[in-house]
Amino acid sequence: MDKELFEIIVRHITKCETKTKKILAIAYPSNKTKKTEIVSDEFEAIGNSPRKRKGNNKNEIINSLNYLKSKKIKTKKDKESINMLEMILKNL
Repeated sequence: MDKELFEIIVRHITKCETKTKKILAIAYPSNKTKKTEIVSDEFEAIGNSPRKRKGNNKNEIINSLNYLKSKKIKTKKDKESINMLEMILKNL
């Protein structure tokens, strides 16, 4: 009953559901762990949605190519990928 009354009062004061949820999470913490969002290196979090970083494609291709070339045992697929990445770099 306390929690519902507190929620009603906070909702009336803030007039925003997201703020109310944040305040309730602080006032009544749950034992559950929250999942954190992991933003990969190729995305840069700006505002509400992640944006793809510009000018990173060539470096990614070079890094991938170096990794594949440095492998001691190369599979058929690795060799095909090396050839494909080299062709892409030639066209850039």
